[in-house]
Amino acid sequence: RLAAARDRLAQRIQDDAIDVTGIQFPGLPTYYLVTDGMHRTVAARLARKPTIRADVGGCYICDPQGLKLVNDVAWRLNDGQWSPNSEKESDAVINLLIALGVESLSARQWRFRRVPKKKPRRIACYDPAQLT
Repeated sequence: RLAAARDRLAQRIQDDAIDVTGIQFPGLPTYYLVTDGMHRTVAARLARKPTIRADVGGCYICDPQGLKLVNDVAWRLNDGQWSPNSEKESDAVINLLIALGVESLSARQWRFRRVPKKKPRRIACYDPAQLT
């Protein structure tokens, strides 16, 4: 597919626009992820094209303050409630989230950090409703 995309560029045949999704982090420029058209993107870069036509399918805002890593599972704060985002994250995602300032805790650290000092109590599991 890359060879075909390079041939079309050399013949000056206009390809369809690539599809991208934006991801915004506070204080940083928007990062665009190619969701369709990676071969066309690579071909354009190899041809040293400074621009490529793109359709932006949406933009997500990611605020590291609304995320926590607990036992390598991302938890997200929505409307005052913590909920798990997914299963265990990959090492690459974990490293990226930590680099962006997301706090990484063990379940034990998170559980006991949220217990009020006035009335100590034991929590058998880290239920998001008990953590707020």
